[in-house]
Amino acid sequence: MGGTSTSSSSSSTQTQNALKLATTAGNGIGCCNLILLPLWIAMIVVGAVHIHHCTLNPRIPVWVIVFGVAQLVVLFFSMCSLIWNCIAARQSSSSDRTCYGNVFDIFNVIMALFIFAWLVVGSIWTFPLYRQWNSQGRPACSGMSAASPMMGHCCDPTIYLFGFSMIIIGWIYFALVILGFCMVVCCAVCCATLAASILGSYEKLEGASDTK
Repeated sequence: MGGTSTSSSSSSTQTQNALKLATTAGNGIGCCNLILLPLWIAMIVVGAVHIHHCTLNPRIPVWVIVFGVAQLVVLFFSMCSLIWNCIAARQSSSSDRTCYGNVFDIFNVIMALFIFAWLVVGSIWTFPLYRQWNSQGRPACSGMSAASPMMGHCCDPTIYLFGFSMIIIGWIYFALVILGFCMVVCCAVCCATLAASILGSYEKLEGASDTK
């Protein structure tokens, strides 16, 4: 009975350690956004400057701005989570550490789902219009007369190509983040399982030697 209880306790401890490692990995991946901080700021600036320069689909500049803001929000919560974990590691209250850590993790998951959905929306708004926009000679709205028949079908190359490129980069970045996170979690779970198995075998051998 005692051996079973000890084994269950050790397995639970290993599982908790694996979850902590997975959370830390998630924070680390999220903090990689810090490297791309200039890019997220550039998206907000470019989208705001060209907010009225794409009558082909006025939602494209809006998409660029929102995507940049969403990435800044992810960066903010990731940094908050990392800082909180560092502070809470020195405190004795594990309940507060778990509570606030879960809040940050939930926000990160919500933002990840939002970014995924927003990439889908951006792909639907942008990609189907490329052939039409390109075949018309890539007309720019800036400097075009309001009476021009092309006024309703123009989009400045800066904002359109920037949004087009950012959608592609966003999909690649999102895929790499998911892949990296899954690899870290799998490694953490495998290591925890292996450690629990080795510990269980050791306890069995120790119990058998005590019996003798």
